[in-house]
Amino acid sequence: IPSYAYRGTRFYALINYNFNKHIAVNVKYSQTFYDDKVVINEGGLNEIEGNQKSEIRAQVVCKF
Repeated sequence: IPSYAYRGTRFYALINYNFNKHIAVNVKYSQTFYDDKVVINEGGLNEIEGNQKSEIRAQVVCKF
């Protein structure tokens, strides 16, 4: 879990699924709640109104 300069809470859920012995999929859902923020990344291209940020990441693993 990366460190942040602001106060808040972060949780995440991991899902790993193996289709067979050669292909697997990993999915991560994370959500961050900031206690002292009204706008996240203010003035940036990724500005978010509110005090929570959600993220979904996926990875396909091929083994040979």
